[in-house]
Amino acid sequence: MTDQTKPTNLDPNALLVIMGETDKLAHTGGWEWDISKDTWTFSANWLRLHGCSQPQLATADLIMIAHPDDRGDIQKAFDRTIAEKVDYNIKHRIIRQDDGAERIILASGKLILDDQGNPAKMFGAAQDITEQDKINREIVIREKNYQSLADNVPGVVVKYKRNKDGMDEIIYISKGVEDIFEVSQDDASGNLDLLWGRVHEDDLIKCVEAVKASAENLSIVEQEARLKLPGGRTKWLYARGVPLLQEDGSVVWDGIGLDITEKKQKELELRQSLTFNKAIIDSSLDCINTLDLNGNLLFMSRGGQLLLEIDDIEQYLNKSWTAFWKGQDQPKAQQAIQSAKAGRVGSFEGYFPTCKGTPKWWSVIISPILDDEGGVRELLSVSRDITERINAEKGLRQRSQLLERVTEKMFDMVTLADLNGTYTFAGKSHERIMGYKASDLLGNHITRLVHPDDLPGVEAELKSLLEAGGSRTAQYRYRHKSGHYLWLESIGELLLDDDNNPFEMIFSTRDITEHKKAEALLKENEKRYKSAQRMGNVGNWEYDIANETFWGSDQAKRIYGFDLDNGRFTVDEVENCIPERNKVHQALIDLIDSDVPYDLEFDIQPLSTTEIRTIRSIAEVERDDSGSPVKVSGVIQDITQQKQSLKQKMRLERMLVQAQKAQALGTLAGGIAHEFNNILAVIMGYADLVRDDATDGKINLPDIDRILEATDRAKEIVQRILYFSHQANYNFKPLNVNRPLMAAVDLLKTTLPDNTHIHLELSEKITPVMSDALQIEQVVMNLGTNARDAMPDGGTITIATGRQHVSGLMCQACGKPFSGDYVVISVTDTGEGMAEETLDRVFEPFFTTKEVGKGSGLGLAVVFGIVRSHDGHLTCTSEPGKGTKISIYFLPAEGMVEFAEKDGRE
Repeated sequence: MTDQTKPTNLDPNALLVIMGETDKLAHTGGWEWDISKDTWTFSANWLRLHGCSQPQLATADLIMIAHPDDRGDIQKAFDRTIAEKVDYNIKHRIIRQDDGAERIILASGKLILDDQGNPAKMFGAAQDITEQDKINREIVIREKNYQSLADNVPGVVVKYKRNKDGMDEIIYISKGVEDIFEVSQDDASGNLDLLWGRVHEDDLIKCVEAVKASAENLSIVEQEARLKLPGGRTKWLYARGVPLLQEDGSVVWDGIGLDITEKKQKELELRQSLTFNKAIIDSSLDCINTLDLNGNLLFMSRGGQLLLEIDDIEQYLNKSWTAFWKGQDQPKAQQAIQSAKAGRVGSFEGYFPTCKGTPKWWSVIISPILDDEGGVRELLSVSRDITERINAEKGLRQRSQLLERVTEKMFDMVTLADLNGTYTFAGKSHERIMGYKASDLLGNHITRLVHPDDLPGVEAELKSLLEAGGSRTAQYRYRHKSGHYLWLESIGELLLDDDNNPFEMIFSTRDITEHKKAEALLKENEKRYKSAQRMGNVGNWEYDIANETFWGSDQAKRIYGFDLDNGRFTVDEVENCIPERNKVHQALIDLIDSDVPYDLEFDIQPLSTTEIRTIRSIAEVERDDSGSPVKVSGVIQDITQQKQSLKQKMRLERMLVQAQKAQALGTLAGGIAHEFNNILAVIMGYADLVRDDATDGKINLPDIDRILEATDRAKEIVQRILYFSHQANYNFKPLNVNRPLMAAVDLLKTTLPDNTHIHLELSEKITPVMSDALQIEQVVMNLGTNARDAMPDGGTITIATGRQHVSGLMCQACGKPFSGDYVVISVTDTGEGMAEETLDRVFEPFFTTKEVGKGSGLGLAVVFGIVRSHDGHLTCTSEPGKGTKISIYFLPAEGMVEFAEKDGRE
């Protein structure tokens, strides 16, 4: 024994656990009956199967668990086991004790005898076979239904098998064998030789060969043969079988046999007689016609008119009989006519519906009618309605084909309809998508719930499908059960039998409502997009580099003056509209070759006018994975109006600036004159006093000091004017702005009232700037003084430094936007704030809102001049009642790194 096959020593408790789990999987539970004590002991799984909680019961209590109708049988089984000392076996029903469910149990037991041979104990098991029993019953019902169907089909239905070794057997044969072969169903089922022995010896060989060929080629076998019956009687049998190769290599035929004796007799009678009795023809259930040698209809029996549902035969007389047949059946009809014209009997089977649309299958025989000299004078056609036979043959095949189709198309709604358009099958997805159960639809026409506006199109597609076959697709609205309409798309095909004749229609249908909404939204968005382009005078264009093709939107063509109905819009034609063609073309080449940004403004002369227009064109290049240019996409905008408006605005702004300069110059001149008049008055007054004192031989030093103070005041004003005009001398070097700022704060604190405080927020890491320390002190002093004066009732001045990245911020000193990394000093007060009109003029020299004598109006103007000399920027924000914040932006010194200093003072 190898290691793999050696038994494993399991712990007994583990073995019990495994056995318990196995019992659960097998729906099995064990029991023990101590007969002398009348005590039943049960396993846990037995209790679970029966819904019980008591592990022990007496026989009387146990029987009460069984179904009332089965209790007597169970008691008899117990008694028989004890009396006859045999095994206990019974199938019975129980009522579960916990939920009242009825289950089917298969119980069995083994009797144990004591030393005297008397019953002592019995061990057994119970298995829940409810589901197995249900399946077995369904199988039996289906077999009975199949046999019932076969027994009610006209003729005999047979399943015939040829094994791989060449031996034949009958798997099933219907009761119809008793009528046709005149042998019992039981005898025929087990005696193949009995059936073959009935076949006439003249027909036996061809039948055997036909079966052999069908087995080899898996082709349909179809034969007519005579049967020899007791008493020397003969019957004609028509047999048809469809072979199916089995997995074991055997072949099984699903076949049907029909008694065609009557048909054969009529054929013989028609061939032997040139005339027939009209009364007999009219009473026939077949369609009997006479045709001329061209195949035109001369006569149709009354029975034929009824079969074909013809109300007026006159409209069909003297017209081609082959026109009744469609598709591949028409050549069959023509061939049968040719055979009859040649003196032979022609026959075929085919399909055509009645004049009122009822589907019919026909078996047709065409025979020659001879004249007195033996020539063919006319043709006799006999058509028999074989619809029932064909339907019987198709039964199983249609169902199989249906299941295959449904399986393939389960994601959509699957529908089957007969050739009249009536629902014969509707899948479950109809209820999920449309709200209809199959019972709501079966028997109704498939177009009944189609939106009236879409009905003509759907009916046209149905007609085309029935007439030409193939596949047809239709989109339409269909009413949901709740009343609203959904958009559906259906693909329909004809189901064909083995002869490629249609017998049913199949449709695969999906809900495309959301797709339709998306289409409508796309159209609406496209309309909005075109409107937006038109209103914004913006167009877009694309240049396919590989194909050298150019495309432009409608608005792009309008901008260049092209006719929208004309397909012309090439690169050359567009560039011909551009006076600076070479410049623009080179920009496009630079974009493609070197990724040079393409953002141009240039003039064009549209084709439709001599007026020069200005456009702006922006483009980008698209490259493939290898980096090669593939396509250029761009937009253009006609900015002629904007350019004209901009020029007008710039002209007005220049006029305004000139006016403002004149006003500022007047204010500056007036301020300077006022200040210097005051200073000169002081100088002249004290100079007179000094002169008078000098006449008297006195020297009054205080008066001379007043003159010197006045000259210092004049010098300070001149210095401020130089700061403002950017003409003062500065000592620029790398500087940490926190140092001069702190010096200015120390000085500023000495000027503040008790109710005003300074709060510092200085960055510990600050990048140096190129600056003059005295100018930084001057900026902080001026801003701090202004903040103090803006808070007459006291408040807080917040002074902060830091590093900040800005993008597109507007400078109020130079009036231009600026971006980048800056070192920022900001001074914020909690004072009265300023209105917008005041804020616009706050940096003008000698502009002040203070009372006369309390301010020169040069404080912020000096700040403006210092900031401008540093190539810096300045912003001011303020609202009445919410204080003011002024921020100064200095460029960091190039090549300098950040350094940390923590001053610790606030």
